[in-house]
Amino acid sequence: MRGLSKTSLNWLWIIGVGAILVGCHVPRGVTEPSFEETPPFRMSGTEAIGEFWWTAFGDTSLDQQVREALEGSLTLRAARERVRAANALARREASALYPELEGTAGASYSKTDGTEGVENYELGLEVGYEVDLWSRIDSLVEAEQLRGRAAEEAYHAAALSLSAQVTIVWLQFVEALRQKDLLTQQIETNQKIARILEVRFSSGQIGSADVLRQRQLIESTREQLYVVESRIGLQWHQLQLLKGKAPQEPRVVTEAGLPALPPLPHTGLPSALVRRRPDLRQAFYELKAMDADLAAAVADQYPRLNLFASISTAAESPANLLDNWVASVAGQIAAPLFDGGQRRAEVDSREALLREEAANYMQTTLEAFGEVEDALLREAQQHRIVKSLERQSSLNGVTFKQLRVQYINGASDYLSVLLNLIEGQRLQRDLLAAKRELLEIRVALYRSLAGGIKPLAELTLDPLSETSEFIPLVGTKA
Repeated sequence: MRGLSKTSLNWLWIIGVGAILVGCHVPRGVTEPSFEETPPFRMSGTEAIGEFWWTAFGDTSLDQQVREALEGSLTLRAARERVRAANALARREASALYPELEGTAGASYSKTDGTEGVENYELGLEVGYEVDLWSRIDSLVEAEQLRGRAAEEAYHAAALSLSAQVTIVWLQFVEALRQKDLLTQQIETNQKIARILEVRFSSGQIGSADVLRQRQLIESTREQLYVVESRIGLQWHQLQLLKGKAPQEPRVVTEAGLPALPPLPHTGLPSALVRRRPDLRQAFYELKAMDADLAAAVADQYPRLNLFASISTAAESPANLLDNWVASVAGQIAAPLFDGGQRRAEVDSREALLREEAANYMQTTLEAFGEVEDALLREAQQHRIVKSLERQSSLNGVTFKQLRVQYINGASDYLSVLLNLIEGQRLQRDLLAAKRELLEIRVALYRSLAGGIKPLAELTLDPLSETSEFIPLVGTKA
């Protein structure tokens, strides 16, 4: 080793040990579940689901309401800020991959009894850098970047949820308006019948009980009208809040009825749903982030290599401050020898949390499959309910005509006519509510199948480093 100074030998030793350590790596990996064998959904249509899925209803007023919500929702605004905060955390962690440079400057004055005062001036630069052995810092950066992606998927999931909420409330609002129209018509019909009964009572053809029963029906229908009017106001308030507006905004009056049910959409395969739904993608990124946390915890058990360098100068006069410079370079390897099992416990904790997140991810995925199946089952049954109510309403109309003729001819009492009238009016209201519920079930199906929406209020995301292709992963290797 002749010809090498002691300093050179020290640096060769540090670099050699560092190279050996960098050659090591922290084992990482998770097993990949397969959804390819999962049975297909119970039924499927042929219509593709667009990004703005609610436009399938062909309702321009609904489209306007949803767009206003996506533009003005305070909930979405909060979700956007969570994305920015997550990206800022990723940048903060990434700063540890670069050297840290600090500048120092100081001046002091000291004096003792019987001596002249002494001035001292100092300038210096210090740089420190941790060599990222076993990618500990890189794992922490990756974890925060993945959480940023999870926050972005949560933002898209929130937009999807908001569009579904607005659609459902709008359908309820429109149905309540049409219920109000229907109840108003029923009140007018009941009042006409009451006037006829009053004429027959005045001529002695019927008793007062028939008139009183009919008047009671009018008041009962009015009571239901008041309930519906309250619903209209509450649903409008809810719509405004979803759009980020005050509930006192003037109410829209629409003459349109409930939209027609669109054709059944293409449900696709369960394995495709996993890659499409933003909430499942969010769960995936959170799982991957915890895997990166585990890698960082494992790497924290191993030695760290820190490099330091500084240059400084000191003088008793500012004029001489730049004359004498002192430079130093140092390297340090720090290895944990005993910590009472703290780092091992942290690794065990991270492993358990990762397994917990993997189980949660699988459960979330199964629940997503269940949402699609539930919506398909409910829609099939709701179609039968609507058809049954239509048949009941038709039969009730025929029965009412026959009972009215019998009553006029004296073959039956008015109570039978009244009960049939009450039942017929209830069926009309129930049928309208059932059609609205059928549309709501379709909204649930769209929500469970639809992918992420790009909200109209564009979000400028911070650039994230490239990550692996979306592959759902669970479990850890031993």
